[in-house]
Amino acid sequence: FMNFLGHKDSVLSFDWNHNGSQIVSVSEDAVIIVWDAVTGEKKNSLLPRKGRVNQIRWNPDHSNRIAFTENNIIRLWNAVTSEFLGDLHEHTATVTALCWSLNGLQLATGSADNTIILWDTSDITLSSKYNIIKKLKGHKNNVTSIAWNPQNSNILASGSQDKTIKIWNLTKGKVQRTLTGHTSWITNIEWSPRGDQLLSASYDTTIRLWDGNTGKLIETFTGHKNWVTSISWNYGGTMIVSGS
Repeated sequence: FMNFLGHKDSVLSFDWNHNGSQIVSVSEDAVIIVWDAVTGEKKNSLLPRKGRVNQIRWNPDHSNRIAFTENNIIRLWNAVTSEFLGDLHEHTATVTALCWSLNGLQLATGSADNTIILWDTSDITLSSKYNIIKKLKGHKNNVTSIAWNPQNSNILASGSQDKTIKIWNLTKGKVQRTLTGHTSWITNIEWSPRGDQLLSASYDTTIRLWDGNTGKLIETFTGHKNWVTSISWNYGGTMIVSGS
C-alpha cells in the first residue's frame, strides 16, 4: 500500500505505463504528474497549456507517449523528455474518451460532438502529421467511453449518453450492432480479457454483461444505489469489480 502525494485537488484520471513501473495522473489542480510506482517518487510533471484535462492514457508500447485531453484537443507528450509530440485537432466539442490500440500505433477518441475519431499515431516526431484514419458517426449524444477489443483490433466498442453501446467494425467504419437496454447514459464499458463479452456501467445504477459476438444481454447486475462510475474485470475474466 502506498500514497502518492503531490496533487492539490481531486484526481480525475490516471493510467499505468506499459510495464507497470510508472503511473501518470491528472487532477483538478490542472497538473499532470508521472510517478515511480515502486517508490512513489515524482518523476516528472507538466502544467497543461490551457483548458481542463479530463482524460489521460499511457501508450501501451515502449515510446513513453501519453495522450491527454484539453477541451476539444488531444495532446501527445513524452513522459520522459517532457517533449510535446503534437496536437490532434478535429473534434468540435470536448474530448471525453481516449483509447490506444493494442500496438500503440493508433488512438481512438470520443467527444461531446457525438463522434469517434481514429488517428494514425505511428510517427512520433513533433513535425509529423497525425492523419485521421476514420471518423465514426452513429451516436446521438456525447460519447462517454470507448474500448478496443483485446483480441481483435478491428473491433471497437463505444458507450454514450444516448443510452446505447455500439460495436464498430473498423475496416468498414460502420456499426456492427447496437446494444440497448440501459435506461440512462453509459458511464463506462470494458471488454473481457478474452474479448468475447462486454461489460457496461450506467447512470441507471446497473451493470450489464453482453455477449460481444451476438449483442445479446447475458445478465444485469443490480445492487448499487447510485450511478456506477467504474468497472473492471479480473485478469482471468471470471470476476468483475464496480464502483459507485
